[in-house]
Amino acid sequence: MSHVSRLQQLATAPISSTAQGDKPERPRPAARIALVVVGMLAAGAAFQLGAARAAGLAQDDTGLATVIRFMVATKVAIALGLAMLVERRLRHAANPGLVVGLILSAALAIAGPAVMWHLADLRLGAAFYYSGLAGLSLLAWLDRGTISALLAQTVARRRHR
Repeated sequence: MSHVSRLQQLATAPISSTAQGDKPERPRPAARIALVVVGMLAAGAAFQLGAARAAGLAQDDTGLATVIRFMVATKVAIALGLAMLVERRLRHAANPGLVVGLILSAALAIAGPAVMWHLADLRLGAAFYYSGLAGLSLLAWLDRGTISALLAQTVARRRHR
């Protein structure tokens, strides 16, 4: 079985059912807590990594440092928005692989700007950030049926208010 057909099989498989039968999974509040804890740990560790490797760029070219920090602040806002979306998805049933992938991808997206803030290793920070975004994009594509159904339920509930 090729990788593409395996991805398509995963994408069309019902996310809310288990391999043991059609028994639906319950939402995992622990997964939401894990998202917060792992995200905070990743950001803290990345921030310390950046501080330990701090370069002299901030002292050499303060204008460039200011521009880069504003760009990093934009990445922080995007990463926090994505973490909020992941938290919303974790309010509903999901298979364990999806939960782990969402949490780790969000943590990478959050850790990236923390590394970049100190202007020490912009490439490493960008690798963290964009790999987190790519992971979240892939997982959202794989989970598109469930996300569409949840969005339709939310819209229908709000229309009937």
